[in-house]
Amino acid sequence: MNSLMDKLKYLIVFVALIILGFIYYLTRSKSTLDDEFDVAIDSEDIVEFKLSDPQDTLHFELLNDKWVFNQQLNASDLKVNGMIELLKSVSVKNPITGTKGEDLKQLIIKSGVQVKVGDQSLYFISKPLDLNGDFVYKTGYKYVGQLNQITGINELQAFLSTDKAQWISKSIFNVKSEDVESIEVIWSNATNSFEIQKDDLGQFVLLSNGRYVEKADKNKIKYYTYEFGDIQLASKGDKYKAVAGELECEIVLKTNSNQITSATFYKLVSNDGNVDRNNLIVHHKEANSWGKISYVKMSPCFKKIDFFYKE
Repeated sequence: MNSLMDKLKYLIVFVALIILGFIYYLTRSKSTLDDEFDVAIDSEDIVEFKLSDPQDTLHFELLNDKWVFNQQLNASDLKVNGMIELLKSVSVKNPITGTKGEDLKQLIIKSGVQVKVGDQSLYFISKPLDLNGDFVYKTGYKYVGQLNQITGINELQAFLSTDKAQWISKSIFNVKSEDVESIEVIWSNATNSFEIQKDDLGQFVLLSNGRYVEKADKNKIKYYTYEFGDIQLASKGDKYKAVAGELECEIVLKTNSNQITSATFYKLVSNDGNVDRNNLIVHHKEANSWGKISYVKMSPCFKKIDFFYKE
């Protein structure tokens, strides 16, 4: 009798251990899968990230409360904020396992778009192999996952483009006076050209052909540097290159942090061959992007050297 009871006890213990082991296995499996679904970037404040594909790399930084990329170009706050929201909220609906999953992992690392934040990286790819939809892989994870639908983003691949023109801000100049290091305005008639520069004492001075102009009005020079705060394009796009007419002038602005913005302004020629008196065409050299801006917005910046002479 005792022997039978002992065997029964051992059997109960054995069954209990199997049940506990099975529960542990299910819990671990669920935890592992949950981890594979959690691919969002773990960072409360993103102040820097890199966007890379096989063609190019863009490096974004938050400097003086403004987003710039590649150290030179003002980035669109709307586009950057959209990217940050994507990085913080991205999620997957199912991992891709098996041989196809391994093939997809190799492909996404080689050909996908990488977004790197600190030591965390996400790789994105759209419609790979014979699959539909968008996919993401987070470094250190086992599987590539298919993305849940992303609100507000119709074409993920277009949104993650490394084309500089897609990320450039409509604001061609957005510089406070105290952040200006120099402003050069170049006219086709060189006698009208000038440069405003900070001297060793931090005061703005007027130069002509590299030489200091003594008869310049210092107040006019100082006030002129205030004209370059948040000058925005009306619209942008490569289509404006085709309607660029006669050259107006070129403005090159350099900040204390060595950020350089070079903008060349042209008259806008309409389809009937007439010149639009209200708008200008702008070519932003660093971004190689084109746009349109109203003449009224730019007219305070379109000064010639004699404007600064003492009366």
